[in-house]
Amino acid sequence: MRHDEQQPGAAGLRITEPRAGRVLAGGTSGLARLLSLGDEAMVIATRLQPHLGEQVTVDLSDECSLTGTVIWTQPGECGLCLAAPIDSAALLQRLAPKRARERAVGEHRRRRPSDTPVVMLSELGQQIVRLRDLTPGGARIVHDGRFLPGMAVKLQIAPGIERPGILSWSRDGIAGVVLGDAMDGDPQGVVTRM
Repeated sequence: MRHDEQQPGAAGLRITEPRAGRVLAGGTSGLARLLSLGDEAMVIATRLQPHLGEQVTVDLSDECSLTGTVIWTQPGECGLCLAAPIDSAALLQRLAPKRARERAVGEHRRRRPSDTPVVMLSELGQQIVRLRDLTPGGARIVHDGRFLPGMAVKLQIAPGIERPGILSWSRDGIAGVVLGDAMDGDPQGVVTRM
C-alpha cells in the first residue's frame, strides 16, 4: 500500500513535494523524506525501521522538528500520529519559500567541482575528508570508507563556516551529504569560490 492510499490515520494528509530531513528513532538517526503531512499525521520514507508505537522525531529544517508515534509501517515507509496537532498548511507554506528560492536561482542543481580537504565531525570523531563537489544543499566527499548512510555529520567547509548534514549514501569511499542548513543562498559565497 502506498502513502497516498488510505492507511490508518491518513485522513487529511496533504501530499507534498518530497522534502529531505533527519529522523531520530530508537536512539538512531537517519535520513527521511517527508511524503505527506496533515494537521495530526505525517508519512515519511526512511531506511530506519521504527516499530509500531515507537516515538519518532523528524527534523524538517533547523527550526522545525515534529514528533509523533508510529501508527503503521511497511518496508521503507511509516505513518506517524503527531504528538500535538499543527497547522500543516501554514507549516508547508513557511518551509516552501526556501525551496522556491533555490529553484528560482537553480542553486540546488549547480555543482561546484572541488578537490579540497575539509574537516568532518561525526560520531567517529574529527577526520579530514576530500570535498569533491558542493552545492547549497549538499556535498560529495571522499572518505576512508567508515561513514554510513544516516550518520549525522558537520562539515567545516571553510574557516568559520560549518554546516550540519546527514550522509544520504556511501559507496566505495565516496559519500553524499545532505546539508541541513542548505547554505541559504550561499551568503558567504563559499560555493562560488570553490
